[in-house]
Amino acid sequence: MKKQIAILTFYFAHNYGAMLQAYALKRHLELLGNTVNIIPYFPSYLKQGYSINPFLKGISIKRRIYNMISYLKRYKQAEKFEEFKKNLILKKEFSERDDLIKFLKPYDVLICGSDQIWNEKIASESEIYFGAGMDITKISYAASLGTKELSEIQRRNVKKYLSEFLSVSVREETGKKLIKEYIPDVQVVCDPVFLLSPNDWEEIECRMTIQKKYVLLYLLEDNKLLYEYGKKYSQENNLEIYEIHPTRGIHHCEIKQLNNIGPTEFLYLVRNAEAICTNSFHAVAFSIIFEKKLIHIPNSNSPERSLFLLEKVGIKVIKDDLNKFPIYEFKEKNVMFNKFVEDSKQFIKDFIFEISN
Repeated sequence: MKKQIAILTFYFAHNYGAMLQAYALKRHLELLGNTVNIIPYFPSYLKQGYSINPFLKGISIKRRIYNMISYLKRYKQAEKFEEFKKNLILKKEFSERDDLIKFLKPYDVLICGSDQIWNEKIASESEIYFGAGMDITKISYAASLGTKELSEIQRRNVKKYLSEFLSVSVREETGKKLIKEYIPDVQVVCDPVFLLSPNDWEEIECRMTIQKKYVLLYLLEDNKLLYEYGKKYSQENNLEIYEIHPTRGIHHCEIKQLNNIGPTEFLYLVRNAEAICTNSFHAVAFSIIFEKKLIHIPNSNSPERSLFLLEKVGIKVIKDDLNKFPIYEFKEKNVMFNKFVEDSKQFIKDFIFEISN
């Protein structure tokens, strides 16, 4: 029996991975025959951080000045993200818990995840992303804590709310280890972007006209060494190097930055690059999906995320090796990784069956 499913996740961030993971989970569940909607919950404290509007109520003076200075540079690219958001939500956004509770009334199940919804550095102290006060069958799919150690806030929320979940799954092995003391039955599953095929992604990409073969540089955290590796690889292989950033927040003047790049343009650029130079988790994920050469040093804020993913495809990144040229290839996924993805899909089918019975 097919279900009415609501998803609670970070769909709103002007970040390629955040929007594409939300799309992937929604689309996969729809392909299984379910009616699926992402909850248009956009808390005000996060809206203040993500908005480019210099006149938005409640933002700090510093943020207001920054938005005024950067608005003309950013608004066309921001429009690309807002346009893609139409694939994710159907109703007007809200920021109040009461509206979220009302939204859930017609639904059979709530899925919390994916992405770092349980990282209080992003979600603040909010209990909402742990399903607090929601009288509905709850599942987590590939939720990430985004940390190596539980904070007091995370520990409190894990202990208080996750026991109410029918099934709990996380995206990293570290996450499982951190919460197994409180929730013994936890499964590690793949990020939702792996639930769709390369052809599925190609169908929604936005084609671009780029004349020369290129390396794509995408840094969410500025890293001089990784930047130099990307330049070196492009020079040694007679390739152009292009840089992208979702908010245009990082730009190295020596190379060309491609502007007005939304999620669908991002897919095209990754699929057609000769190599990807990045410390973004989701850029690593799409490098695996499209079997691209990857130049990678993990993001220092949460290195375990990409390290776990690379290990799943058979690559062991040793810390002592990070000063060597870190390039990896994915000509085909190994048997272990393919099974990981299939087991993740089975996790989803199993909970639908369990709810039906």
